[in-house]
Amino acid sequence: MWPVYLSLGLIALALGMIAALLPREAPPPVRLPDLSTSVSQGRSSTPEEDLPKGAEGQGAPRPPQGGGAIGGPTVQETVHTAVYRATSPPEGKLIFVIDDVGNNLDELKPFLEFPGALTLSILPQRPYTLAAYAMIVSARKVPILHQPMEADGHANPGPGAIYPSMSRAEIDALLARNLQGMPEIQWVNNHEGSKTTSDPAAMLDVLSYLNDRDIHFLDSRTTAATAVPEVAKELGLPYYKRNSFFLDDIVSRANILKAIDAGLAVARRDGYAVMIGHVWDRELPGILIDSYPKLVAEGFAFAGIGDLLEEPVSNVGAGN
Repeated sequence: MWPVYLSLGLIALALGMIAALLPREAPPPVRLPDLSTSVSQGRSSTPEEDLPKGAEGQGAPRPPQGGGAIGGPTVQETVHTAVYRATSPPEGKLIFVIDDVGNNLDELKPFLEFPGALTLSILPQRPYTLAAYAMIVSARKVPILHQPMEADGHANPGPGAIYPSMSRAEIDALLARNLQGMPEIQWVNNHEGSKTTSDPAAMLDVLSYLNDRDIHFLDSRTTAATAVPEVAKELGLPYYKRNSFFLDDIVSRANILKAIDAGLAVARRDGYAVMIGHVWDRELPGILIDSYPKLVAEGFAFAGIGDLLEEPVSNVGAGN
């Protein structure tokens, strides 16, 4: 029987060798999905509204332009082209500064309910100065120092005030005391101060002290004769100012809304509007809270005072 088995083995070996020499059928090609259809008809896994804002507008920075290895767009570039659609530019930044904080905590609380960015200016050496500061920081709002300064006439600016008659050493010591216990403060604006802010020597001392500590000064412009623009220019500093109207010179809902509307026009024109109101105004927090969703929908962005550092400002400004 062994000759039979040997023959069968030789036949199987010969068939295997023949099969190895025959050409194999190529596998079917792999097709990529049609990206123009899959992206445009469905929602991207990275929605446009979640993308970071870039320097070229409201979308993220544009992906690099150019082709792939064969001259056309790569898969990555095709996806980005669909995701990074242009959006309408914002109407401008709205920077609301609320003055006179520190005398009463009850009047502060409604402002802390505001859903957007808000800057709250705290008077020094008042019964609730440090408590108000702690509440503002806890609510993730922006605290700044509302520095009292002498006004024209006989108005009393309150404790911790700067007078033009003070020496540089006295001003330095006073500012150090007023800022004590509030380490996160990076901005100061003036409370009253029409006489002090119009005095170049006094403001040179104030701005020099603040600049040495990387603290910025916002001119509330309580007088058209302010010397702050010229002093800032002398020190080589940008000049920051209120560029819109006080919100509650007349405390009524109609007048507050009128002042806000004027601020919106300034924001559209300049890219931002600094509007100042007061914590004792019972109408103002409700108006701001009610207006917030509408203004955001219209394209305005609520910003803290620190956003002024991103805006183009001059050393000398005319103001209102």
